Amino acid sequence: MPAQAQARVERILRVGIVQAGRIIEEKLMRRPGSITIGSSIHNTFTILASTLPRSYLLFEVSGHHYTLNFTDAIDGRVSIAGRILTLAQAVKENLAPRRGAGWRLRLTPDSRGKLVLGEVTVLFQFVTPPPLQPRAKLPPSIRGGFVSQLDWNLASCFLVILCLEFGFVAYLRTVDWPHKIAIDQVPDRFARYIVVEKPKPKPKEAGAAKTEDAAKKPEEKKADAKRRESGPKKPVDPEAAARAAAERRARLVEQVSRMGALKILGSRGGTGAVADLIRRGDPGADADRAFANVGGVGVAGAGSMLQGKGGMGGGTAVGIEGLRGVGGPGAVDSGARGSEKEVKGIVKDEAPSVDGTIDAGVIAREIRRRMGAIRACYERELKRNPQLGGKIVVRFVIGANGAVTEAEVESNSMQDDAVAECIVMNIKRFRFAAPEGGSVEVSYPFVFQPSS
Repeated sequence: MPAQAQARVERILRVGIVQAGRIIEEKLMRRPGSITIGSSIHNTFTILASTLPRSYLLFEVSGHHYTLNFTDAIDGRVSIAGRILTLAQAVKENLAPRRGAGWRLRLTPDSRGKLVLGEVTVLFQFVTPPPLQPRAKLPPSIRGGFVSQLDWNLASCFLVILCLEFGFVAYLRTVDWPHKIAIDQVPDRFARYIVVEKPKPKPKEAGAAKTEDAAKKPEEKKADAKRRESGPKKPVDPEAAARAAAERRARLVEQVSRMGALKILGSRGGTGAVADLIRRGDPGADADRAFANVGGVGVAGAGSMLQGKGGMGGGTAVGIEGLRGVGGPGAVDSGARGSEKEVKGIVKDEAPSVDGTIDAGVIAREIRRRMGAIRACYERELKRNPQLGGKIVVRFVIGANGAVTEAEVESNSMQDDAVAECIVMNIKRFRFAAPEGGSVEVSYPFVFQPSS
C-alpha cells in the first residue's frame, strides 16, 4: 500500500471549537465527510455567533483528501508539508486556488492549523484514531439469566392459549362429521323427495293441437288472438283508408269549432278582435270592446284557410290538417355577447438577499424562468381590484438537495393575502441547484403594478 494511502487510513481529522477562551465542542471524524459550521441545527458544529453565517462549508472531502475553504473574513495559520503558512501566504504562493468568493487549500495527512472566524476559533489536526472502547456490560450476577428476565404473567397467558388450542384441535378430530350419501343408499321413505327430471314432450300432431285449443280458457284464447293480430298485417284497402281519414277529419273539425281561441282566430273582417289586438304589434283597443266585436266566426275546413283583414293587410293561415305541423317558438337572438376586458399585470423582481454558499444569479434565473406562475397569482386578484399593486418579499430556505423546505411571507405592502399565499405555494414547488455549503436562506422581493 502506498505511504499516502496508508496515512489516509491511519490518520483521521480532529476538530475543536473554541469560544470565549474555552473549548466548547470537539469531534473525531472517523468517517471522511464534509464539515459545516454555523447557526443552523443541520451543521456539523452548531454555534451561535454574530460573525458566522447560517451554514458555511469549512472542510470538504475532495477525492481522497480534505480541502479547507476560506474567505477574506477568515484568518489563521496552517501547517502544510512541514511549513507553517498564513492563509494569505498560501494564496500568494498559489497553494490555494480561487473558488467563487473564496479559496481552497488542499490539506495533507500531517496538516494542522488554527482558524479565526471572528469570536470563534477552530483548531484542527490529523491524528491516529484511538481504539474504540467496548460497550460496558453489567456483571453476570447483576444481569441474571433467562429465567429471571422472563415475564411470568405473559408466559402464563401464552401457556393457557396454547392448551386451549390443542384441546380444540383434539375435539375436532373426535367429532363424527356427516358424510355424503349416495343415491342408492337413500331410504325408501325419503325417495319421494328426490327431484326427477321430466322427459321432454314429443311434437304434437294436428288433431292433438285442435283438442288442446278447445280445452283452453277464454282468457288464453284472447291472448292468442292478440298475438296473432300483432303479427304481419294484411294489405289495407285504399278506399277504406280514405273513408276513415274523412271521418277522423270531421271529428277534428267539430272539436275545433268548440274552442274559444280558435273562434277568434277564425273571425273575418278588418274590425274584428284580431285586427284590433295585433295591429302594429300593440294591442291598441280595450280587450272587452275587441271581444264584443267578434262576429262571423267560421271554421276552416279541409280546403279553407284561416284569414283576416286588418290595418296591416291580409293574412293567411293553415287548414285543419296543417295544424299538426305547427311548431314551437323559433330561435331567439339574445344579442351579441360583449368580450371581457383582458387584465394584465407587471411583475418585477429585485436583487435577492442570500445567506449561504450559492450564487444569487442562479436563484434569480430560476425564479424568472417561472415568473409566469407568479404573474398568474397577481392577475387573478387584479381582476377584482384593478388598482392592486405593491411589493411582497418572500423568505424561503433551499435544502441541501435543492428543494425548498420552508417558505413564508417576510413583508407585504400590497395588503392582499391571496396573492402572497399563492406565491408562497408556488415557490414551495420550485427546485434549485443544490447549494455547496448545505441549506441556504433567501429573501426574494417582487414588485407588482397594473399595466396601463
